[in-house]
This record gives sequence, structure tokens and C-alpha cells, in this order.
Amino acid sequence: MYSASSSNELPNRVLVSRNSEDVYRSRKGQRANALNGIPPELLDEISYHVVTHTPLGPPSGLLPLLLTCKNIQNSLSGSLSLYSRIFRSQFDIKALERRFPRDWLTSQVLVHELRRRWVVLKRIRHTARLWRNRHKYDGPAPLWARDEVGNMTDELWTAFLMLLESDGRNREQLVEWANVDSYLEAYVCGMLIPRRKAIGFYPESLESSLVIWLAWLVMDEDALHHEHTSKLADYMGLLRSVVFGVHKYDMYFAPWFYHDLPLQTDPDAQPPSRFHEFRRRAYEADLVPRNNAQRVPYLGRQLVISSPIMAQAAILCFFLRLRRAEAAGLGQTGDTARHPGNLNLSAQPTPSTSSNQATGSADVDYQLDLTQGLCLFAPAHDSSMHDNDWDRLIACLDPYVDSYPVERPFCRPGILDGTWEGVFSFFDFDAFQDMLVGTASAGMDQNPNVLGQQPQVWRIQEYHWVPSLSSYNTRNTESQRSPISPMHRSNAPIPSSPETGKSVLDDVEVGPLPSGPPLNAHMPVGTRMEEVPGGIEVYQPTKRGCLFYRRASRVGSELGVAPVSADSSGENENNPSTDSATASVESNEQVLDILLTGTGHSAWGSFTLRGRVRPWDGLVTLLKEYSGPQSRGQWLYRGYIHAGGNWVGRWRDTVTQLEYCGYEGVYAMRARH
Repeated sequence: MYSASSSNELPNRVLVSRNSEDVYRSRKGQRANALNGIPPELLDEISYHVVTHTPLGPPSGLLPLLLTCKNIQNSLSGSLSLYSRIFRSQFDIKALERRFPRDWLTSQVLVHELRRRWVVLKRIRHTARLWRNRHKYDGPAPLWARDEVGNMTDELWTAFLMLLESDGRNREQLVEWANVDSYLEAYVCGMLIPRRKAIGFYPESLESSLVIWLAWLVMDEDALHHEHTSKLADYMGLLRSVVFGVHKYDMYFAPWFYHDLPLQTDPDAQPPSRFHEFRRRAYEADLVPRNNAQRVPYLGRQLVISSPIMAQAAILCFFLRLRRAEAAGLGQTGDTARHPGNLNLSAQPTPSTSSNQATGSADVDYQLDLTQGLCLFAPAHDSSMHDNDWDRLIACLDPYVDSYPVERPFCRPGILDGTWEGVFSFFDFDAFQDMLVGTASAGMDQNPNVLGQQPQVWRIQEYHWVPSLSSYNTRNTESQRSPISPMHRSNAPIPSSPETGKSVLDDVEVGPLPSGPPLNAHMPVGTRMEEVPGGIEVYQPTKRGCLFYRRASRVGSELGVAPVSADSSGENENNPSTDSATASVESNEQVLDILLTGTGHSAWGSFTLRGRVRPWDGLVTLLKEYSGPQSRGQWLYRGYIHAGGNWVGRWRDTVTQLEYCGYEGVYAMRARH
């Protein structure tokens, strides 16, 4: 029971409390009124700095400002310039500006993409957290529900495209905030590896291709060094089945044995999807051209893009982990595996020291130390190094359709010229045959005698045919004294054809070299190349005259054409050969054909190289022919140069017909700087 004094104080306390609430509301209203008085552009500036104060994660710093009052919320919610500016501060924009037209990158588009990306990144982060905390669940962690398969594909595409555009920021958001490495581990260890152990060669899918590519794009030296041995063993088993499963996993945007693309077909015919699997007999090769096109929601539109090819990324990941797997005792690779060319290996090979044809000088240091493995990591802070991979993805959609025009060639002129070092890896010949007939375990055996690898060094010269050379070839073949060709350096008159009475050079071709048999690196059989100042002359056995290809340079103009000095030809500056051979070429002139020659050496001996580049997608095909009394035959190398100058692909024998799976292995090369 209250006393009189206490009962008199109660109304005063209530009054004080009410007065305090009124004062608080009044002050809050005053602060809101103060914010309402700020000009919109200054309010945007304040909001921008509040958000960018924390560079990683979604723009959650805006939430307190949005909750102040409706006027502030309406002002900030409708500010396209603010959110597009936030997008530019949180994500990399240079690659987008390089690869897309301006109407794809309006403020409205960037605002939509900002919202979409953070929704996707939050889902990736949530899945990564579930995977890391999977030990807390009685059963399997609920990573992906059946109705979320579409979301998973969207997540993988978003992460993949962001890494192709990364100049540093995209990678930080994905790796440091969204924990995409744990997300990928959840997919690989929770889905791919169990499937591989259950059925052996699992069918290639869009999701698995994106995951393997992401695994390469996010891998760095620190992550590789700290990868647990048990996980490394599972990863190597998974990668080995893809890398050497040539009968199951194709690695080309169009079948490698086609050089002239696009193919001619019925306009109503529809090529099958890349992921459509046909039943084939043992040893039978897959000769069916595929449609690679996929539609991906991106930048507010439907982006038509090729699905990335899983085998390409698997080879990159395989060689990255190979040396560490050996160090961890997970199966050594050496020269003990049985290979048709692996006979009487020399422990200390002596490289060839001379060459008299257009195969380049053999004065190369062939010493190669691969104890640390090949450095095949993806570039993490320069999106321009991914431009060629991006161009292939958006252009090489269907082998029956011409590749979409891009500003850059798929294989930048001059990039192949120089010295390359790397390894080629192979399966034991008997184990490879067992794999082709259906023994799935042969492709994943940990026996150290099953796998082998050898280092090798290539020295390659690159030559170009450009449109301006057609007039040069015409002048060269019509003149009685050719400025280049040793065939016509005499003063004797040019002979005439007995059938037509015309000069034997009247029917000479002045265009690029026509394509030849695939097993001959797409060069006509009997083609002869001779080195001349400024380039090479190419002679065909069934054609009159010759074609001139200009020498390219690894370091030079944007075109990659090397200027040829008088000193390089060994003749004086008035020599007409250098005047004709080094006629200036416009920097924007398109290279229509690229021929390659060179020499090399491995533990099996010295060899010569010759080949060419497919213009449709930049596929590089080289014919490697061993020389000497113990020749180990010819081997055909086919591959692509990926971001960072990583040249990877597959090799095969040249004896097996195209209709059948030949004996194949893989290789990886890096330019020696």
C-alpha cells in the first residue's frame, strides 16, 4: 500500500517518462528533417562512402540509412547512379566494358546485376557454410534440394563468368566472402567423387564442367600446398579418369579432324547437344559435331555462350597437382610405363645442334627442371589474359555456323613463336586398351607403373599469310627472276606447259595453303617449306610455284609481325629480297593462316615440329616426328592456349584411323621467358 507521498510521486514519474519519449521522437524527427534537407547528390555520396567503407560483402551499410524515414528510403531506393556506382566499386568493370557494348552496361542494367549477384553469392556462402558444418548433421548435409538444380547452375555460371572478368575484386568477393572454394569442395566431394567411384566414367554435364573450371580458376599456390592428402588422392582419381578417358570426354569445340569450318549441312538439321551421349562400340571414336550453345541470364539479358569443356580444365588441374601427388606418395610417374615409343631411353640426351630447313635453329638449352611441377595457375588479377578464352566461349557455338566475329583472333598472332617447355604424360599401353574396352578401373589405377611422363622442350617459329601477300606472290611467280624463290634465281626463261603452252606458273595459287589430311597436321602430303629472308616459301607437290608466309615475332607490333633487318638475312640493305619480303603490313590486317615449324627434344631424342592453327577456334595442331636411327614415329598434338599462356591438349598416334580411338595422352607447355 502506497503512502501519500509515494502516491503523489507516481504521476510525476509517468509524466517524466512521457516527456522523455516526446523528446526522443522530437530529436529523431529533427535528425530526419536534417537528412531530408541534404541534396540528393550529397546524400548519394554519403551513402556510397558508408557502403564502400567495408569492401567485402553486400551493401548492408545502407540499411540504417534506409530505416531513417520514408523520404530517405525513397530517395536512396530510386537512385540508379548510386547503385551502379556501388556495383563498380564492389565488382570489376574493365572486362565488361571491353567485352560488351554500352547498351548492355547502362545504370539500370548494373543495378539489376548488383542485386542478382548478391542473391547468388549469398546462396553460395550458405551452401559453403552447410558443407563446413556437415559434421553437425546426423545424415548428409542438405546442400542442394531437387528443386534447386536450376539455382545451382545459375550459381556456377555466375561464379565462372565473374572469375573470367576478375581484376582482383571479383575473386575477393567469391573466395574471401562467399567461400566459393568450400562450395566447390561440396560439389566435388559430395557429388562427383562418389559418382566416379560408383560408375567409373560418369557422363559429362554442364554443372560438372563449370565446377572443374572453377576449381582451376580459384586454385593458387597456397591452397594447393595446404590441400589435405586424402582429398588430393580423391581429386587425382577424379581428374585422371577425365584426362585419360579420351573415349568419353572430348576436349574440342569442334572435332579436331576438321580444319575448314564451318561445316556445310542441311539448314534444317540440328546438331546434337554437347552433353548428348551416343552408344558406341569399343574403340569407336566419337565423330559427331556438337552444338555447344547455352543460354545464360546475364546483365539483364539472355547471353548465348558455349559451355566450357571439362577436359581442358581437368588437364590443367591434373598437371598442377601431379608433382604434389607424387611427393605425397600417391603414385609416382616416370618413364617405366609401357609406351610404343618408350624404348632404350637415354638418361642424358644430347640435343641436335643444327638444322638446314625451316625448322629453326636447334641451339636451345634443353635442360628442364620440373621438380616443382608446371606453374599452370590461372591469372588472378588481370582479366585481359582471359580474353581469348572468353572470345572462344561466345563465338564457337556450333561447328555448322561461322564463329561470331570478335576483335581479337582466338590465337593471338606471335604468341606461339619462341621456346616452350613442359611435359607429356601417357598411360601404359595395355592399361589404355583395357580402358577403351570398358575396364573402368584401368583409368583410375594408382599403380605407379601405369602412368608415365617425360619433359620436353619445343622451339617454334610462327609464319603468317595475310591478304597483302597475295599481290607479292603474284609478282613473285610472274617474274623471271624471283626475289626470293631459289627455283627461279637463274636467268633462264620460265618453261611452258606442254598441254596448254602457258607458263607453268600461270595456275599458281596465291591464297593460303589448302588443308590436308588431319593426321598430317592438316597440311597437304608432300608439302615442303624452305626458310628465306623474312619468312618461308611453301611448295606443294601438285602445284606450281610457291606461297610466301611472313615470319611472326613473339614481341612486336599488335599484329605480331617481326621486322626483318638486313643483318638477319646476311645480305646488304639493297638486296631486293628483303625489300619484297618485308613489305609493310597494316596493323589491322587480318592473319588468314598460321603455319608452324620447329625443333625439340625429349628423353626419347630430338624431333621436328610442323603444323598450323585452325582459324575457327584457335586449335593448334602439331605433327611431332622423331629423327635419328631409332626413330620413335610421329605423334599428333592438338590443344589450346589458355589464360596465362598455358598450352594444354592431347596427343595421339598417327597410325590409327580417324574412325577409331587412337593411343592418346596429354601434354602441358609453358613459354620460356
